[in-house]
Amino acid sequence: MNKLVPFSCMLLAVSCGPSSENVSLDALKSKRDSLKGVYKEVGTQLAAVEGEIAELDPNIGIKEKIVKSATLDIQPFEHYFEVQGVVESDLNATLTPEVPGLVNRIYVKTGDRVQKGQTLASIDTDVIQKNIKELQNGLDLATTVFDKQKRLWDQKIGSEIQYLQAKNNKESLELKLSTLKTQLKKSSLVAPFSGIVDDILTKEGQMANPGFPVMRLVNLKNLYVKSEISEDHITDVKKGSAVIVAFPSQKITQASKISRVGSYIDPNNRTFLVEVDINNNKGILKPNLISTVKIQDYRKDSAIAIPSSVIQQDALQQNFVYVVSKDMVGEKQVTTAKKVIVETGLSYQGKTEVLSGLSKGDILVTDGARSLSDTERIKIAG
Repeated sequence: MNKLVPFSCMLLAVSCGPSSENVSLDALKSKRDSLKGVYKEVGTQLAAVEGEIAELDPNIGIKEKIVKSATLDIQPFEHYFEVQGVVESDLNATLTPEVPGLVNRIYVKTGDRVQKGQTLASIDTDVIQKNIKELQNGLDLATTVFDKQKRLWDQKIGSEIQYLQAKNNKESLELKLSTLKTQLKKSSLVAPFSGIVDDILTKEGQMANPGFPVMRLVNLKNLYVKSEISEDHITDVKKGSAVIVAFPSQKITQASKISRVGSYIDPNNRTFLVEVDINNNKGILKPNLISTVKIQDYRKDSAIAIPSSVIQQDALQQNFVYVVSKDMVGEKQVTTAKKVIVETGLSYQGKTEVLSGLSKGDILVTDGARSLSDTERIKIAG
């Protein structure tokens, strides 16, 4: 080590020259060359010293790579596949009148909550009422004629055909009158279920006809999501399967189960239908709202799951990871990276199930594994 002293003095001598303001360019170049010579000589001596140290302690020259690790544990592992869905309701209807006529009055407004059986609108019934009055007069006469004809027939007076004609005329008018009275009852538009008046499609004074909607009524409580699923998943999807329903536009996510599974495969797109009941207590969700449905097709309660990013492949297309190994080198314990071949299963949300190769308690190298090699010295960060 004493060999370094003269060069230290040389460095001091070179550095203690005249100020930079009074030196010429040649003097600066000369100073630079002197410093380079000193630097080269010191570097040579430093390398020689490090070599002597390495001979005395073989482990001191080995660099340990810094990595991060995690201890493996048993945990549940689930796998889902994702499809699109649409919110629907069985209580979503456009209401049409059963008899034609002018809309006489509309009793509700858009947004009103109505109860089942409540009258929503009425159709002008003047023509029907006049027809009823006319038929009633005719029925009164037919009843009088029938009563007289019946009394005569009971006394064996008159012909049977006269009696039967009077009876038929009376019963025919009764049926016609009953039909008109039924039409009169149907002249009012009545709510078939409780819900909200979503839209009114006609106005008072306009003509209404059967088959042409007057208003839309919606109930937002009993909603469900309907999805089309590929026939490839026909054995994975069952009634009661766990699902996660998300509504991206509303930033709402719900856990639910499949309530109904279709029994028919559409030949056009090779899919079958499933329905998932959803919770709409706050009334935020609406029919025809787009959703995503994640359906669970695999679950294992006790599994080894690791980050998918740490799994690598070697030249033989084998999946492998690195685990932390404690080895003895002479009398000293060293930490190394051990390459382990693994058999992998399904992957979901950045994690992969390991079927074989790893066990509970193994310490997995999670960060820095990409630059490692088998048996390489490592140091665990933290």
